[in-house]
Amino acid sequence: MGAHGGWIASPVDLVRFVTALDGPNNLQILGVESVNLMVSPPDPRLELDPQAHYGIGWSVRPVGNDANWWHGSSLDGTHALLVRTHHRMVWAALFNSRPKESRQFGREIDGVIWQGIREVTDWPSHDLFPHFGYK
Repeated sequence: MGAHGGWIASPVDLVRFVTALDGPNNLQILGVESVNLMVSPPDPRLELDPQAHYGIGWSVRPVGNDANWWHGSSLDGTHALLVRTHHRMVWAALFNSRPKESRQFGREIDGVIWQGIREVTDWPSHDLFPHFGYK
């Protein structure tokens, strides 16, 4: 299923990848024009949801001067959600099962993570990637 879109990565690897798309200059792997193209809306005639759209590989919901990006997916035996918020917080949730109602499961996981984020009052101000063996 690799050609179908089955990536093999850890949650930390996925978060590092998304952080590097438009992260700090020392991590950034795409230029501003490429990122803007990646999250730009399709032709308005193709738009199905007025509040969100599908860019190049990402669902995108504009928020203020930025946007939330996410991609959720599942194959038999797996479920994943990868999110980059408008304040550039990134998270990945991977599961080794696929519920029958995988869309609903994805929405529930997304809601639980957003709720947890709202409850955190003091975020680390330093880079946590070295803790996982990355420089």
